[in-house]
Amino acid sequence: MKISIVCAFNPNRNTGMYTVDKAALDFFKNLPDAKLSFYTIGDLSQFDSGESEETINYMSLLDNYESFISSDRIVYWGDFLHSYTYWINDLIPRMLAHKVSSSFDESIEHIYKTILLEGAETSVLNKVVIYGSTMLPDDSTVLTEDRYFSGIKRLLSHSRGVFFRDALSNAKYSFLDSDRSMYGTDCAILNSNTYPISTKINNKVAVYFGRSGRLERLKFLTFAYFVTKKSGKKPKWVQWFPQKNRDRIFSYLLSGKVSQEQQQPSDIIQNLYSYDFVITDVYHMAVNSWARGIPAILIGYGAKHDKGTLGSKKKETLYAQFFLQKFYVYWEDLSLFNFHKTIKDVCSTLENKSTIKKLNDIIRAVALKSSLRLKQCFLED
Repeated sequence: MKISIVCAFNPNRNTGMYTVDKAALDFFKNLPDAKLSFYTIGDLSQFDSGESEETINYMSLLDNYESFISSDRIVYWGDFLHSYTYWINDLIPRMLAHKVSSSFDESIEHIYKTILLEGAETSVLNKVVIYGSTMLPDDSTVLTEDRYFSGIKRLLSHSRGVFFRDALSNAKYSFLDSDRSMYGTDCAILNSNTYPISTKINNKVAVYFGRSGRLERLKFLTFAYFVTKKSGKKPKWVQWFPQKNRDRIFSYLLSGKVSQEQQQPSDIIQNLYSYDFVITDVYHMAVNSWARGIPAILIGYGAKHDKGTLGSKKKETLYAQFFLQKFYVYWEDLSLFNFHKTIKDVCSTLENKSTIKKLNDIIRAVALKSSLRLKQCFLED
């Protein structure tokens, strides 16, 4: 079976995106007679990082469109691929910056053709499987974009399978005339049942701050310092994204050491097992930790309105749908008035091993159910 897998276009490949795309490789290579081809909307070959670990060769959707739509299954894999807000705020500027297209109009035409499959026969749409996508950034604005809204409804209605990574995206399109569930998991969680559960006590905590603004940096460092101190464990700065000058400062302030080493994404993921828990503001660092049974304290906003892909709602939604709210810390709660209470509550939550085990069991149960449903989409007609 020839399977074409479409991934997000981002020349600046980071650890989180590596885990999303690697999850596709790990899942689909175990399907009988599966022949995999990976695509993005632009050519990523010129941005090859030269990493020595197992890599994925991405082909351009635009240059290989006919081969792409002739495959037995078409998989749109992960994140915001079908979100109109993502197209406007992130994808099109990225396409223009890297000369995938020369204008906004050219970009949008490329996207409608390759991502929404506008103009393709219904038989092509019937081969489509969407997994791990989210529509969280989209508000009522998309209802006024008639071309987009009719196109996304057509694609979702005729697709072989749709697995949104969050319950809210599922709810948004539950009005479609379909009796099937459209709920799955984040791609990086899908294979969690194949990962060992972390059981060793290491007395170390992985800490990384990478997604929030300057005003939050002091709050984060103070919070991480006191949580690790109260828990009796040593903090270690884990370089999730490529290192910046500020990271050297944060690393030194937390642990008194500055690491110059930039590990490969696979090493970063494997080394999560060296820590008892994680403190971060990065969505996919938290996702990958929980997928391996490692509790992650995730920090984000509660009231801030972010119209884009880096907002906190995706983090809050993830934690809410897996009963993880006590592991989610709001920036608004890290104030002089309740700082110590928040730290006390977090440390108390981390000590409840029985609850943590139940949470891990739930995450893995959802992942197993999703993987079985996803496999059904690749059975021969």
